[in-house]
Amino acid sequence: MHALHRRGWVKRARVVLLRRGTDPWESHTTGMINTVVPETKVPSHQGPDAQTVIPDLDITTLAGAGPHNLSHIHFAMVETTRPVSLDELRDALWDEPRIAFVRAADGIVALNSVIELMRDLDRPRGDMWEVAVWEDALATDGREVYLTYQVHNEAIVVPETIDCIRALTGIEADAAASIAKTDRSLGITKPSCRPRPSRSPTSPTPTLPTQTSRRSTQRIPAQPMPRPTDPRRPPDPPGHPSRSHPTRDGTKPAPAWASLPVRCATPPIGSTQGG
Repeated sequence: MHALHRRGWVKRARVVLLRRGTDPWESHTTGMINTVVPETKVPSHQGPDAQTVIPDLDITTLAGAGPHNLSHIHFAMVETTRPVSLDELRDALWDEPRIAFVRAADGIVALNSVIELMRDLDRPRGDMWEVAVWEDALATDGREVYLTYQVHNEAIVVPETIDCIRALTGIEADAAASIAKTDRSLGITKPSCRPRPSRSPTSPTPTLPTQTSRRSTQRIPAQPMPRPTDPRRPPDPPGHPSRSHPTRDGTKPAPAWASLPVRCATPPIGSTQGG
Protein backbone atom coordinates (compact mmCIF):
# COMPACT_ATOMS: atom_id res chain seq x y z
CA MET A 1 0.00 0.00 0.00
CA HIS A 2 2.98 2.29 0.60
CA ALA A 3 3.80 2.28 -3.12
CA LEU A 4 0.42 3.89 -3.86
CA HIS A 5 0.14 6.03 -0.75
CA ARG A 6 3.45 7.83 -1.22
CA ARG A 7 2.28 8.93 -4.65
CA GLY A 8 -0.89 10.41 -3.18
CA TRP A 9 -3.12 7.91 -5.00
CA VAL A 10 -4.95 6.30 -2.08
CA LYS A 11 -8.33 7.79 -1.25
CA ARG A 12 -9.65 4.68 0.46
CA ALA A 13 -8.48 1.06 0.63
CA ARG A 14 -10.50 -2.07 1.33
CA VAL A 15 -8.59 -5.33 1.67
CA VAL A 16 -9.79 -8.92 2.16
CA LEU A 17 -7.32 -11.46 3.56
CA LEU A 18 -7.55 -15.21 3.42
CA ARG A 19 -5.13 -16.29 6.12
CA ARG A 20 -3.58 -19.69 6.42
CA GLY A 21 -5.33 -21.91 8.90
CA THR A 22 -2.24 -22.81 10.91
CA ASP A 23 1.52 -22.57 10.89
CA PRO A 24 3.34 -25.42 9.12
CA TRP A 25 5.02 -26.63 12.32
CA GLU A 26 1.62 -26.92 14.02
CA SER A 27 -0.29 -28.59 11.19
CA HIS A 28 -0.34 -31.93 13.00
CA THR A 29 -2.13 -30.46 16.03
CA THR A 30 -4.18 -27.50 14.76
CA GLY A 31 -5.77 -26.30 11.56
CA MET A 32 -8.98 -26.93 9.71
CA ILE A 33 -10.30 -29.20 6.99
CA ASN A 34 -12.95 -28.44 4.39
CA THR A 35 -14.00 -25.09 5.78
CA VAL A 36 -13.19 -21.38 5.97
CA VAL A 37 -13.51 -19.50 9.27
CA PRO A 38 -14.35 -15.78 9.02
CA GLU A 39 -13.07 -13.31 11.57
CA THR A 40 -16.04 -11.58 13.16
CA LYS A 41 -14.13 -8.47 14.20
CA VAL A 42 -14.13 -5.67 11.63
CA PRO A 43 -11.65 -4.32 10.88
CA SER A 44 -9.27 -7.20 11.33
CA HIS A 45 -6.00 -6.26 13.00
CA GLN A 46 -4.07 -5.83 9.74
CA GLY A 47 -5.69 -2.47 8.89
CA PRO A 48 -4.97 -0.79 12.25
CA ASP A 49 -1.49 -2.32 12.12
CA ALA A 50 -0.85 -0.62 8.78
CA GLN A 51 -2.05 2.69 10.23
CA THR A 52 0.67 2.55 12.91
CA VAL A 53 3.15 2.92 10.03
CA ILE A 54 1.03 5.14 7.73
CA PRO A 55 -1.23 7.06 10.14
CA ASP A 56 -3.31 8.85 7.49
CA LEU A 57 -4.04 5.69 5.49
CA ASP A 58 -7.79 5.13 5.11
CA ILE A 59 -7.99 1.35 5.15
CA THR A 60 -10.44 -1.31 6.31
CA THR A 61 -9.54 -4.99 6.34
CA LEU A 62 -11.63 -8.16 6.62
CA ALA A 63 -10.09 -11.56 7.17
CA GLY A 64 -10.77 -15.25 7.36
CA ALA A 65 -8.72 -18.43 7.67
CA GLY A 66 -8.68 -21.25 5.16
CA PRO A 67 -7.60 -24.91 5.14
CA HIS A 68 -4.01 -24.33 4.04
CA ASN A 69 -0.70 -23.49 5.73
CA LEU A 70 1.52 -22.02 3.02
CA SER A 71 0.93 -18.27 3.40
CA HIS A 72 -1.75 -15.57 3.23
CA ILE A 73 -3.44 -14.17 0.12
CA HIS A 74 -4.78 -10.61 -0.02
CA PHE A 75 -7.30 -9.00 -2.35
CA ALA A 76 -7.08 -5.19 -2.33
CA MET A 77 -9.57 -2.71 -3.79
CA VAL A 78 -8.15 0.81 -3.65
CA GLU A 79 -10.21 3.87 -4.53
CA THR A 80 -7.79 6.38 -6.01
CA THR A 81 -7.60 10.15 -5.89
CA ARG A 82 -7.33 10.26 -9.69
CA PRO A 83 -7.52 7.75 -12.52
CA VAL A 84 -4.44 5.51 -12.40
CA SER A 85 -3.49 3.56 -15.51
CA LEU A 86 -2.40 -0.05 -15.46
CA ASP A 87 1.10 0.91 -16.55
CA GLU A 88 1.35 3.48 -13.77
CA LEU A 89 0.24 0.86 -11.28
CA ARG A 90 2.81 -1.66 -12.53
CA ASP A 91 5.64 0.86 -12.43
CA ALA A 92 4.72 2.07 -8.94
CA LEU A 93 4.78 -1.49 -7.59
CA TRP A 94 7.96 -2.36 -9.46
CA ASP A 95 9.78 0.65 -8.01
CA GLU A 96 8.92 -0.40 -4.45
CA PRO A 97 11.48 -2.60 -2.68
CA ARG A 98 10.51 -6.14 -1.72
CA ILE A 99 7.64 -6.41 -4.17
CA ALA A 100 7.99 -9.12 -6.82
CA PHE A 101 5.73 -9.83 -9.77
CA VAL A 102 4.51 -13.33 -10.61
CA ARG A 103 2.20 -14.37 -13.42
CA ALA A 104 -0.45 -17.04 -13.66
CA ALA A 105 0.35 -17.15 -17.38
CA ASP A 106 3.79 -18.49 -16.44
CA GLY A 107 2.27 -21.33 -14.42
CA ILE A 108 2.52 -19.52 -11.08
CA VAL A 109 -1.19 -19.96 -10.46
CA ALA A 110 -1.55 -20.41 -6.70
CA LEU A 111 0.07 -20.03 -3.30
CA ASN A 112 1.86 -23.36 -3.56
CA SER A 113 3.25 -22.42 -6.99
CA VAL A 114 4.98 -19.37 -5.54
CA ILE A 115 6.45 -21.35 -2.66
CA GLU A 116 7.72 -23.97 -5.14
CA LEU A 117 9.38 -21.14 -7.07
CA MET A 118 11.16 -20.05 -3.89
CA ARG A 119 12.44 -23.61 -3.47
CA ASP A 120 13.64 -23.62 -7.08
CA LEU A 121 15.50 -20.38 -6.31
CA ASP A 122 17.21 -22.29 -3.48
CA ARG A 123 15.78 -19.99 -0.82
CA PRO A 124 16.37 -21.32 2.73
CA ARG A 125 13.20 -23.08 3.93
CA GLY A 126 11.54 -21.90 0.71
CA ASP A 127 11.27 -18.42 2.26
CA MET A 128 9.75 -15.57 0.27
CA TRP A 129 10.95 -12.27 1.73
CA GLU A 130 8.99 -10.22 -0.80
CA VAL A 131 5.30 -9.62 -1.41
CA ALA A 132 4.37 -11.57 -4.55
CA VAL A 133 1.93 -9.59 -6.71
CA TRP A 134 0.12 -11.33 -9.56
CA GLU A 135 0.90 -8.99 -12.43
CA ASP A 136 -1.74 -10.44 -14.72
CA ALA A 137 -4.40 -9.92 -12.03
CA LEU A 138 -3.74 -6.18 -11.71
CA ALA A 139 -6.71 -4.13 -12.89
CA THR A 140 -8.05 -0.59 -12.92
CA ASP A 141 -11.35 0.95 -13.95
CA GLY A 142 -10.40 4.62 -13.69
CA ARG A 143 -11.91 4.87 -10.21
CA GLU A 144 -10.23 2.02 -8.36
CA VAL A 145 -7.22 -0.26 -8.73
CA TYR A 146 -7.32 -3.94 -7.85
CA LEU A 147 -4.46 -6.10 -6.60
CA THR A 148 -4.00 -9.75 -5.64
CA TYR A 149 -0.87 -10.60 -3.69
CA GLN A 150 0.67 -13.27 -1.50
CA VAL A 151 2.38 -12.73 1.85
CA HIS A 152 4.61 -15.49 3.21
CA ASN A 153 4.06 -14.36 6.77
CA GLU A 154 6.69 -16.54 8.44
CA ALA A 155 9.40 -15.18 6.11
CA ILE A 156 8.46 -11.62 5.22
CA VAL A 157 9.24 -10.45 8.77
CA VAL A 158 12.91 -11.46 8.41
CA PRO A 159 14.23 -8.44 6.43
CA GLU A 160 11.84 -6.08 8.23
CA THR A 161 13.16 -7.22 11.61
CA ILE A 162 16.76 -6.68 10.49
CA ASP A 163 15.87 -3.14 9.41
CA CYS A 164 14.12 -2.52 12.73
CA ILE A 165 17.19 -3.61 14.69
CA ARG A 166 19.34 -1.14 12.77
CA ALA A 167 16.81 1.65 13.36
CA LEU A 168 16.41 0.93 17.09
CA THR A 169 20.14 0.67 17.72
CA GLY A 170 21.00 3.68 15.57
CA ILE A 171 23.32 1.67 13.35
CA GLU A 172 21.57 3.04 10.26
CA ALA A 173 19.19 6.00 10.44
CA ASP A 174 18.32 6.10 6.74
CA ALA A 175 15.52 3.65 5.94
CA ALA A 176 16.33 3.32 2.24
CA ALA A 177 19.99 2.62 2.98
CA SER A 178 19.08 -0.02 5.55
CA ILE A 179 16.65 -1.72 3.18
CA ALA A 180 19.26 -1.79 0.42
CA LYS A 181 21.87 -3.22 2.77
CA THR A 182 19.54 -5.97 4.00
CA ASP A 183 18.41 -6.83 0.49
CA ARG A 184 22.01 -7.17 -0.67
CA SER A 185 22.91 -9.45 2.21
CA LEU A 186 19.89 -11.71 1.70
CA GLY A 187 20.10 -11.68 -2.09
CA ILE A 188 16.76 -9.96 -2.69
CA THR A 189 16.78 -8.67 -6.28
CA LYS A 190 13.95 -7.64 -8.53
CA PRO A 191 14.48 -10.39 -11.12
CA SER A 192 14.46 -13.11 -8.48
CA CYS A 193 10.79 -13.92 -9.00
CA ARG A 194 9.42 -12.38 -12.14
CA PRO A 195 10.59 -10.95 -15.47
CA ARG A 196 9.98 -7.31 -16.20
CA PRO A 197 6.34 -6.22 -16.23
CA SER A 198 4.58 -6.45 -19.56
CA ARG A 199 2.91 -3.41 -21.06
CA SER A 200 -0.82 -3.30 -21.66
CA PRO A 201 -2.04 -3.88 -25.24
CA THR A 202 -3.06 -0.24 -25.55
CA SER A 203 0.36 1.05 -24.54
CA PRO A 204 2.96 2.00 -27.14
CA THR A 205 5.68 -0.58 -27.60
CA PRO A 206 8.57 0.53 -25.38
CA THR A 207 12.03 0.91 -26.87
CA LEU A 208 14.89 -1.04 -25.40
CA PRO A 209 16.54 1.00 -22.66
CA THR A 210 20.11 2.19 -23.05
CA GLN A 211 22.89 1.58 -20.55
CA THR A 212 22.09 4.90 -18.94
CA SER A 213 18.45 3.97 -18.33
CA ARG A 214 17.11 3.47 -14.80
CA ARG A 215 16.45 -0.17 -15.60
CA SER A 216 18.20 -2.61 -17.89
CA THR A 217 16.98 -5.59 -19.86
CA GLN A 218 18.94 -8.78 -19.22
CA ARG A 219 18.38 -12.45 -18.45
CA ILE A 220 17.98 -14.19 -15.14
CA PRO A 221 21.19 -16.06 -14.26
CA ALA A 222 20.79 -19.81 -14.28
CA GLN A 223 22.49 -20.34 -10.92
CA PRO A 224 20.29 -20.43 -7.81
CA MET A 225 20.36 -17.56 -5.35
CA PRO A 226 23.00 -18.14 -2.63
CA ARG A 227 21.90 -19.06 0.86
CA PRO A 228 22.81 -16.69 3.69
CA THR A 229 25.74 -18.16 5.60
CA ASP A 230 24.65 -20.09 8.67
CA PRO A 231 27.41 -22.09 10.41
CA ARG A 232 24.78 -24.05 12.34
CA ARG A 233 23.15 -25.39 9.20
CA PRO A 234 24.82 -28.39 7.51
CA PRO A 235 24.88 -28.43 3.71
CA ASP A 236 21.88 -29.98 2.01
CA PRO A 237 22.51 -33.57 0.92
CA PRO A 238 22.19 -34.59 -2.73
CA GLY A 239 18.56 -35.10 -3.67
CA HIS A 240 17.34 -32.55 -1.10
CA PRO A 241 14.13 -30.81 -2.31
CA SER A 242 15.99 -27.47 -2.43
CA ARG A 243 18.36 -28.87 -5.07
CA SER A 244 17.36 -29.27 -8.68
CA HIS A 245 18.21 -32.53 -10.44
CA PRO A 246 21.58 -32.30 -12.25
CA THR A 247 22.06 -33.05 -15.90
CA ARG A 248 24.39 -35.76 -17.17
CA ASP A 249 27.41 -33.45 -17.07
CA GLY A 250 26.70 -32.63 -13.42
CA THR A 251 25.46 -29.08 -13.96
CA LYS A 252 22.06 -27.84 -12.83
CA PRO A 253 19.59 -27.26 -15.65
CA ALA A 254 18.35 -23.72 -16.12
CA PRO A 255 14.67 -23.48 -15.16
CA ALA A 256 12.12 -22.53 -17.80
CA TRP A 257 11.96 -18.94 -16.60
CA ALA A 258 15.77 -18.47 -16.87
CA SER A 259 15.57 -17.42 -20.52
CA LEU A 260 12.94 -14.74 -20.02
CA PRO A 261 13.94 -11.06 -20.30
CA VAL A 262 13.81 -9.15 -17.02
CA ARG A 263 13.71 -5.52 -16.00
CA CYS A 264 16.13 -5.04 -13.14
CA ALA A 265 16.03 -2.35 -10.50
CA THR A 266 19.37 -3.78 -9.31
CA PRO A 267 21.75 -6.18 -11.08
CA PRO A 268 21.08 -9.84 -10.24
CA ILE A 269 23.47 -11.93 -8.22
CA GLY A 270 26.62 -12.70 -10.19
CA SER A 271 26.17 -9.81 -12.62
CA THR A 272 29.08 -7.47 -13.30
CA GLN A 273 26.82 -4.63 -14.36
CA GLY A 274 27.44 -1.41 -12.48
CA GLY A 275 30.76 -2.61 -11.02
